[in-house]
Amino acid sequence: MKKFRKRNEDKLTEDDIVSTSVSMGISIGMCFGIVFGAALDMIGLGISLGMCIGVAIGTVIGEKKKEELTKNGPKRGISIDK
Repeated sequence: MKKFRKRNEDKLTEDDIVSTSVSMGISIGMCFGIVFGAALDMIGLGISLGMCIGVAIGTVIGEKKKEELTKNGPKRGISIDK
């Protein structure tokens, strides 16, 4: 009988933490950008500005999370592979 190895899917690398935060920042920024773009009747400008601001905010949040995890150690089963 073949034994199956249990895959450990809880491990996140440092790049995963930053990319997850950036993608979350992009989605939030685009939502605000669409709202402001619709209010000002410039949806294209709102989407692009919202995405740029979301990338910036997501990168900052991701770097802070990465720094916190490497400083304090992993929590809730999340470990950082180096």
